[in-house]
Amino acid sequence: MKIFKITELKESDHRLILVRKVEDLQGLISDKKQIRYVEDRFAAGKESAQINLLDHQLFFRKLEEENSSIYERLEKARTAAHSLHGTINDLDISRLIIVNAGVSPEESIAFAEGLALSGYQFLKYKTGDQHKANALQE
Repeated sequence: MKIFKITELKESDHRLILVRKVEDLQGLISDKKQIRYVEDRFAAGKESAQINLLDHQLFFRKLEEENSSIYERLEKARTAAHSLHGTINDLDISRLIIVNAGVSPEESIAFAEGLALSGYQFLKYKTGDQHKANALQE
């Protein structure tokens, strides 16, 4: 899996938006119903939300407040990425853009690391056709 920084988003890019609080969503979504859906999910104690826009997916992941130490927050970001990896792979998403919307840059990088580590496979050592490579490539 490749990890790199981009400067432009295409409308059809699959996105994963990292937020710390609900207010961070303002300006990222223009549809009020979508904002309300994500806010309701977070208010119900859920840490993630997904919106299917037919040609692309929007994932939202809320990370914890900054009241814990940095190494704990980084590990929790990696764990959060791991929890979403199965869904991303199931949807056959090969390219995912991580948008930092209110978390530290270190946490965004740790989240990307978590996705990359979750996607690691020992395919060259496995035999048979039942072993399919993960979809996420970049």
